[in-house]
Amino acid sequence: AAVSFRGVMSDADSKAAKSQVGLFKPAIEVYQLTFKQYPPSLQALVQAPPEVDQDKWTKIIAPSFPSGTLPKDPWGNDYQLVVPGTHNPNGYDVFSIGPDGAAGTADDVGNWD
Repeated sequence: AAVSFRGVMSDADSKAAKSQVGLFKPAIEVYQLTFKQYPPSLQALVQAPPEVDQDKWTKIIAPSFPSGTLPKDPWGNDYQLVVPGTHNPNGYDVFSIGPDGAAGTADDVGNWD
């Protein structure tokens, strides 16, 4: 029963990660529309990079994550942003490195699945 329970938890965690990945899309796309470039990192969604218009960032980007923090994935890791994306070469990849804690492995959960 323990093996079966772990499988259910793993599936639930993967689904939660997939759902959280989706939370980044609107903020990333608004950032791109506002500043004509993708954010240099996900941190740019909660802390204005020095090279962008600070007033614009405060009015348009800051409300995306009003807590001022980004969610962690179900395994306690930071989500990752790669621009241009490996899976989305004309855009970006946003993903969780999954339970193994290593990027680029089969258990990564991203906006390409």
